[in-house]
Amino acid sequence: MKTMPNEKEIIITDEESAVRPTAAPTVATDITSDSELADALLSGVIDDPSHPFALLFSYNGRRTVVCRGYTGDGHGGVGDAIGTDTRFRLASVTKQLVARAVTALVFQGKMDFDDGIRTFFPSLPDVYEAVTVRMLLNHTSGIPNYEAMPDDGSGLQVVDTDVPVYLATRHKTYFTPGSDYRYSNSGFVLLGLIVEKVSGMSLSEAMKTLVFDPAGMEKTLVNIQGKTVIPKRAYGHRTENGSVTERDQYRWSATVGDGGVYSCLEDLDLWIDDMLKNNERLSGSMLKDVMLPGGAMTGYGMGIRLKKAAGKRIICHTGETIGFRSAVMFSPDIPLRLVFLTNREVNEPFDVINIALKTVFGESLETPIQI
Repeated sequence: MKTMPNEKEIIITDEESAVRPTAAPTVATDITSDSELADALLSGVIDDPSHPFALLFSYNGRRTVVCRGYTGDGHGGVGDAIGTDTRFRLASVTKQLVARAVTALVFQGKMDFDDGIRTFFPSLPDVYEAVTVRMLLNHTSGIPNYEAMPDDGSGLQVVDTDVPVYLATRHKTYFTPGSDYRYSNSGFVLLGLIVEKVSGMSLSEAMKTLVFDPAGMEKTLVNIQGKTVIPKRAYGHRTENGSVTERDQYRWSATVGDGGVYSCLEDLDLWIDDMLKNNERLSGSMLKDVMLPGGAMTGYGMGIRLKKAAGKRIICHTGETIGFRSAVMFSPDIPLRLVFLTNREVNEPFDVINIALKTVFGESLETPIQI
């Protein structure tokens, strides 16, 4: 990769806009510079001053947006300076968007959360008879992860339609469907395919119609790798042997339903607005925690994690894939939100959320994340 020029930084400071919860105490920090606040929030997450990222942090009237670094260009070059409209691959942050599309179709009466998945994939073995759409959404299905699929030697990336073909050869689930929790990328690939089947549209068209347009997310799109043109696209990078190299794709990065949406700070800010506006409507579906048969709560709704810090509800998710990390967090109880996007790998994007919560409350999530 070409040598990076001097770091370019964009800092935008603004007041809280509409659709915010009620007021809360001020941020527990004496940091006044937006750039210093960004560094504090990302401390322990990134340690390289050239590390590219886009960060939005908003709490109780203070709104800080900091963008640094460059996008890459897909050919090992530097690319453009990262801005608030730079599109990053969201990885698993995609799941809440796909869950919202499913929820929209349910609200329209076109499907039901308790529909069995063999209704949509009749070639699946009998062991999947008890698996429902709801179980896919909240990771209680027990279906195998497609990442265990053997390499066929073709060198081709795995795509969504490959997943039900693989599952048709799997005659055992990890546990009795509905009895336990196990995070499943396979489940959300199937959900994306179900959205296509029920809506009669491609997933790209369905997501635009059902999710992106209603939220005003004009810069967000589904990526069909090798076909979709993504304006202002960030390309993934990783540090290998002390050097930063472009690593944007690998075998598992072309599936869509579990992680193929590209978005930016501007649109994810609108997404949080939309989720807060629809909080009451979604509280019985996407934002409802799941109780397992033994009484334990999973801390997961439909495509999104449901946690608490200092007794306040924290709604969050992160994404990890080759060359990218992402985190989105907000609360319906206090005016707090965070969006973190980077096109270089970091170890754990949940650290960004916990640091932000410690900045506000002096403590992090009350219960650990269960992957």
